[in-house]
Amino acid sequence: MHVNIAETREQALEFLNRITRLSKTEIVRIPMEEQRDWQIRDGVLSHRTNGFFSVAGLTNSQTGEERLMLLQPQSAITGILFCRKNSKIYVLLQARVEPGNVGVGQYGPTIQSTPANYLRWHGGNATPYVEYFNTYNGVGEPVSVSSQLDIGRRYYQKIKTLLYVEAPHLLECTQQMIWVSLDALSELASIDHVLNTDLRSMSAVMNWDNTVFLNQPVPPVPDSGILNYYFNSIKTGQSHWHITPLDKLTGWEIAEGGIIPKHNQPVSVQFYRTTCLTREVGSWVQPLMVAPGRGAVSLFFRETPSGKEYLLSILSEEGISGGALIGPTIQQYQEDRQKSLPGETIISFEQSDEGGRFIHHTSVFSIVRVENDYPAAENQFWVSDLLLKKLISLSNITSIQLRAVCSLLIRDFNVQYFEWQS
Repeated sequence: MHVNIAETREQALEFLNRITRLSKTEIVRIPMEEQRDWQIRDGVLSHRTNGFFSVAGLTNSQTGEERLMLLQPQSAITGILFCRKNSKIYVLLQARVEPGNVGVGQYGPTIQSTPANYLRWHGGNATPYVEYFNTYNGVGEPVSVSSQLDIGRRYYQKIKTLLYVEAPHLLECTQQMIWVSLDALSELASIDHVLNTDLRSMSAVMNWDNTVFLNQPVPPVPDSGILNYYFNSIKTGQSHWHITPLDKLTGWEIAEGGIIPKHNQPVSVQFYRTTCLTREVGSWVQPLMVAPGRGAVSLFFRETPSGKEYLLSILSEEGISGGALIGPTIQQYQEDRQKSLPGETIISFEQSDEGGRFIHHTSVFSIVRVENDYPAAENQFWVSDLLLKKLISLSNITSIQLRAVCSLLIRDFNVQYFEWQS
């Protein structure tokens, strides 16, 4: 092993493309009956080890609405190793190949692994660097941890643990790992299908300024009223959404092709066989959720005498415990009717969600400038960049879509570090 380093965006892109080619990944859709690893037990579709994730139905007891949802009560380790060297921050990234990614290969965090993977229930290779996050090995220094919400219309009550560990030097790299400068990482954020959703979320949430400029005074951050509205929106008591056995759903049927929709339901589950030379196992079969169309995530901002302000929305999603979360201005899923955007789109990218759960589950993320008098709805609030940065760092209140679009704001959120670099 040796140390791989990408100082520039171009070097990082070349490495990702090379690992994607070396993986020789092939993905083939297969009938459900051609595999034995996934079975329907206790009304849900699960792996034979009871690891990874499950697919279940969800029904609203008041309205009768139904959903297909992913259950993943075992929280994955999602962690970033970073290092300060010669006044620069470097982040250890994984060129990660997943069957559902657009383009197959995307950069992910240092580690993004379910217990079934890092405990090697599948009998595959060990997960590199896991010892820096699930044990103390005397080398890495734990710096930050938070708990964050996952996709609220696709996962039922799932959260992610985000772990950040500082290494004393640039560690040796396994084949698909590379140290990428924070400067290059911030530039990669505007390119389609290069950074996966977890990496976008983690890079936005981390306060990189604090890793270099320690013990800086924290300016007061006035609350625009958004937190009061959010807490009042959280539902108490039992949710109206309940897990439903797959064979009891009226909108889907279990057939040769997988879990197939009826009555124009937009979401289905299909089975795929993947072969890959750069993963823990060389070949596997798994279900992937399919949703036609393309979602839209937009964060509006306006220029004020005191600086930029961003328009956030209090949203309701059935998979979120308590029901409410803080999201971007617009957060639409693939099956939603898309809205036209006002104002001027300053920057945008297209992104496919977690390729180990969804196939080509794409959305367009954008930052949009609007006029100062743009009206906020009752559930929307203008917030400063300082408050936005603070909100996404708090545990379990912001949507993963908001955190992902904020990957475009890494430089705005960490002005001290990037000004120091220039």
